Amino acid sequence: MTNDKKPLVYIAGKITGDENYKQKFDDAEKLLLDKGFNPVNPTKLCDPKWTYKKQMRKCLLALMDCDTIYLLDDWMYSKGATAERYVAISLGLKTIHGYDLSYLK
Repeated sequence: MTNDKKPLVYIAGKITGDENYKQKFDDAEKLLLDKGFNPVNPTKLCDPKWTYKKQMRKCLLALMDCDTIYLLDDWMYSKGATAERYVAISLGLKTIHGYDLSYLK
């Protein structure tokens, strides 16, 4: 957790093959900021020129510092987001689903 006590929330969802992934992740980041969380947007962590393996290493390291994972509606169509969800569950992180915004009061 950060010094200002706002939970760190990692955003996970489909990136590969989605032309609008940046907008989708940016929208989720804004929603989480507006709700008082500290979002971790993986689209801002990695260089698109990096290999998939290098990007996943960077993202998984960031995820491990988080308190919660926020799963976008399409997470299950992404092998990376599926792996991130598995790691989050293994670490006991809270899970928020994109369709369940009642948690974000």
